[in-house]
Amino acid sequence: MSGAAGPSLLRRQRSLFEDAKAPLGLDEYQHFTTRTDRNAKPGTEGLGFVLLGLFGEVGGLLSALKKKQRDKDAFVAYHDVVLEELGDTLWYFANAALRAELPLSVIAQRTPARLDDWDYRGRTGALTFVELQPPNQAFGGATFSGAVEHRLLALAGKVGRLLEDWSSGRIAENRDVLSADLVEIFRALLAAAEDAEVSLDEAARRNIVKTLGRWPDDADWGPLFDADYPVEEQLPRRLTMVFTERTVDGRPYVVQQLNSVNVGSRLTDNRLEPDDYRFHDVFHLAFAGVLGWSPTLRALLKLKRKSRPEIDENEDGARAIIVEEGISTWIFGHAEQRFPQRRQPRLRAAEGCPRIGTRLRSRGTPALAVGTRDSRRFPNFQGIEISPWRRGHYRPRRPYHRIRGSEVTDHRRAAQRFVRRLADSQFDDVFNPYSDACSDHDGANAPAIRRRNLTLVLEAALTSGVDSFWIARDLGYRGGRRTGLALTDEVHLPAHGGLYGDLPLARATRGPIVAERTATTIWQVLRCLGRPVFLWNVFPFHPHEADDAMSNRCHTRAERLACRPLLIWLLEALQPKTLVAIGRDAQIALDDLDIPAQKVRHPSYGGQAEFISGMEAHYGISAAPRAAQGSLF
Repeated sequence: MSGAAGPSLLRRQRSLFEDAKAPLGLDEYQHFTTRTDRNAKPGTEGLGFVLLGLFGEVGGLLSALKKKQRDKDAFVAYHDVVLEELGDTLWYFANAALRAELPLSVIAQRTPARLDDWDYRGRTGALTFVELQPPNQAFGGATFSGAVEHRLLALAGKVGRLLEDWSSGRIAENRDVLSADLVEIFRALLAAAEDAEVSLDEAARRNIVKTLGRWPDDADWGPLFDADYPVEEQLPRRLTMVFTERTVDGRPYVVQQLNSVNVGSRLTDNRLEPDDYRFHDVFHLAFAGVLGWSPTLRALLKLKRKSRPEIDENEDGARAIIVEEGISTWIFGHAEQRFPQRRQPRLRAAEGCPRIGTRLRSRGTPALAVGTRDSRRFPNFQGIEISPWRRGHYRPRRPYHRIRGSEVTDHRRAAQRFVRRLADSQFDDVFNPYSDACSDHDGANAPAIRRRNLTLVLEAALTSGVDSFWIARDLGYRGGRRTGLALTDEVHLPAHGGLYGDLPLARATRGPIVAERTATTIWQVLRCLGRPVFLWNVFPFHPHEADDAMSNRCHTRAERLACRPLLIWLLEALQPKTLVAIGRDAQIALDDLDIPAQKVRHPSYGGQAEFISGMEAHYGISAAPRAAQGSLF
């Protein structure tokens, strides 16, 4: 993203949450959207999805205004709802402009033009949200006058025009149409915010808090709620709860047992029409395992924190139990309506839960993934084994829960989904080894073989864990383009399989085996390291010159940003102890994510000696060539 130089803040999440004194930059916020972007399609390929979101959020603003005009004072949450919907609108707008390679600061420069009944009164050349609005404007609370209605309807009309231009193909034929539409929408958005007397800066900040609460940069939730309590008042760090279903007089009920001792009373559905609610205590186990919180389970296991009477009364008492039971009932009923086959809704938040709100917002979905299953499969449960607090903290996206007969953490499917996302990615002058076939060198079913290679490696890494994560620039035409594995040529394909035992990795090409100098140096070090390492690239494809498919070029910034969600997923899923950035491009990518990493020289272009010495210093090994290879390979 280029444009006028502005405050290059891009702060870590805590300063974005707390540092209200520093103005939030337009381009800073726009770049922030990439940190929570879950759209798998890169650049303008994913623009249609973003425009759907933009249209929906503007519709949310209209809906909030309609409710306020209808219910008046009864709609007490109007101000907060408007700020939330406005923040979501800003997110989709900023992300759409980013995909169109239009910085918000540039759009702001084009904004100071007169509408029929509105003049821009912000600062010319604004670089922050504060500067977009009139100085000293009072933001007493969102208004709902006829003028606001007029502004929001005009905004919706301009967004509708953008969607029409997109769907009709006018934007594809002339990119200037997209630029003009975005400027008009931004202008209408400023006018609406000004008449409604709401702060764009506050809306954007609240949006950051909301989205980072759902997809945080730092997966650090602090100590467990009972970490500083006596052992006899702590939730068990590992337990096996067995659900047994029995039937008496045609009426099913469930008994729970822990260590062969009944826990609680036997449960029925408490409903004339059976719906499997008798299994709902799985929610309490999931809350305990993923969130570290369950007043109900504490009561059942007699683990209330009585050493501190105020905690015992307020956080483990009857009201807290009622709140948790209410959440479980609401989830179950919501899922019954919306997800009759899966019963896995998303929990946005729950009011009245002491100290648990943040974790519910961000860890709620994984908790529900553990606690909700297809109703037809509930009777097949043999038991639930929970060991979520390994190493003292919950590790995001790698829950250590096991449901016998219905595996929650399915590493194979996760790996397959990830590789499918890779295969679906397309760029100009880029060879995608997971979907493209080379007519000169590939054998039969080459893309499928490479997909299988990567799936096997990723599944093994997810299952066994990895010590280190090495990341380089992009695939080379003599290495990863042929094998589908980063930093690995065909010579070292068997060695890569040996990293995780003995994976049956296969060759996808025909003709002589091809070696790559970079891979040779990489595997010289790996041979001496003797520990699991996951190898990856910032841009996990092979970029080449337009007129030479068998050449190497550096990926573009747009290509790197398009693959950023893939890298984030890998880092969150694998949770490596050590990150090593091989070369400057890898370091830049990790710096963008604000992730610390050990930097070493890339072994290409005469950098072999510096690379080896850097790895030797980091790991405390000697990577000199050996006559005999280690048993790992």
